Amino acid sequence: MAGLTFPEADTSWISDGISVLGRTGAKQFLADGGHYERSPMYHAIVTTRFVTACSLLAASDRSAPNWLIAMTKQAVAYLRYLSPPDERLPLYNDAVFGQSLPLTACLGYAGAVGFGADDRPVPSHSPMGGETGYYWLDTDHGQLLVDGGPVGPSNLPGHSHNDMLSVLLWVDGQRVLTDTGVYDYADNERRQYARSVAGHNTVQVGETEPIEIGGKYLMGARTEPTAEYEGADPTLFRGHYETAAAAPASYRHDRTILASDDWWLVRDELQGPDTETEPSVSRLHFHPEVAVTVEDSGTVRATGSDESSALLSVYPLGVSDVRTTTTEYFPEFGVTEERQTLELEAGPESGTTAFGYLLDPSAGGHRASSCLDADK
Repeated sequence: MAGLTFPEADTSWISDGISVLGRTGAKQFLADGGHYERSPMYHAIVTTRFVTACSLLAASDRSAPNWLIAMTKQAVAYLRYLSPPDERLPLYNDAVFGQSLPLTACLGYAGAVGFGADDRPVPSHSPMGGETGYYWLDTDHGQLLVDGGPVGPSNLPGHSHNDMLSVLLWVDGQRVLTDTGVYDYADNERRQYARSVAGHNTVQVGETEPIEIGGKYLMGARTEPTAEYEGADPTLFRGHYETAAAAPASYRHDRTILASDDWWLVRDELQGPDTETEPSVSRLHFHPEVAVTVEDSGTVRATGSDESSALLSVYPLGVSDVRTTTTEYFPEFGVTEERQTLELEAGPESGTTAFGYLLDPSAGGHRASSCLDADK
């Protein structure tokens, strides 16, 4: 910007600035176009800056380097790939609303500059690659997004969360299962909760973290999930990770997700010394506008805020306890809202602890019965 503002000055600001974009872009954008911190918010912020650079060069009658155009196209395409039905950012890792351009505004800006939807079409049922690790599993009634990638760069753990194999869910365009967001970046309990495994829709063994969290930005010995994705009908996701040898926890977590017609089946297997002595808890955090009721049968019903619009039935599988609790949701910095969180407990068991749940948005429930029989 400085070089373009003073084009007659005897400086190398333009070439230096383009060089900085090249070095940082090559480091921060992964091969599939996602941002290396795996935060949709930071992806939107950095993508906006690259779009602006291309726009300023074009407005100054200068040609943007081909690599800069290609890098920006890929970043815009991945942001478009991440777009959920409600057209608001998924709040994985350190992400909130209100800090970046809104998702639709960012994509609209990119389109106005020349990075349109046809630059790199992205099938809704297919991931753009495995580096970033976000995978969509669509059905007739909604979309489920699973985090099958690393928690973030090992040399920069500041915005990384213990969210391995966590899921988010939209039903008929409405956000139903949410991540936690971020309250602030201070060293306090809310910061620790937002980064902890308990703040995400995945499994916790005992009271430990799969990756140890230290302070407001630090993390301990890392582990990375492996993921397999099959986009055919039914759509299948398989992921697993093993805690590091130096971690305070010791176990392996396998998660399988099957999506077809109008349901999702989530099955978790846990093995290791800790799973034989500690219970395992799978959590589902519901959006504040969703009401949750546990029936005597153990089936969980989720309805809209008016409590008359049925959104989702959750059928627990292989669990010893089904309960709800109230937790905090941080959609913006400094903002807290109460929400209901479902906790499904299983184990401890010798050998393998296997449990899970079926998510069924259909009203009839006959598909749920057949899926439960098949799982048994």
